[in-house]
Amino acid sequence: MRGEYMLSAVTKAVSGSIPNIAVYNERPTQNAPKEYLFVHQINREQMPDNGRFFNRFYFFDIRYHPNDKVMTQYKRFTQIIEELTEALTYIETEDQPVKASTMRSEIQDGVLHFFVDYPVRVIRQKAPVPNMEELELEENIKERE
Repeated sequence: MRGEYMLSAVTKAVSGSIPNIAVYNERPTQNAPKEYLFVHQINREQMPDNGRFFNRFYFFDIRYHPNDKVMTQYKRFTQIIEELTEALTYIETEDQPVKASTMRSEIQDGVLHFFVDYPVRVIRQKAPVPNMEELELEENIKERE
């Protein structure tokens, strides 16, 4: 599973859960609507496990930019947090559903940041081994003298 599949799955889950707000996974242009969500993959880690197995972690920051940045947006922020929590607990990828391991949110400079990470177990494919070539074997019996 590659990072763009995870980004696509998270973006799809966010846009499906909050239909009235524009959702971007690339920086919005200057003409972006006043209220929008920006899905950003902030990091990816991979740690070796047993044999060919690896544990890969995808970290996302979903930013909610409200219409205005006044502090009266708290009620709207809590509503968005609840909707994102519900939508991002499980996401559907091409291979299988993936469950979030950690979710947290914080408000910085009037923008809501919703952080979520997904652990994925990955199997590295074995390199193809060439087939053996034919082997000629001769046997001789040594006679006693």
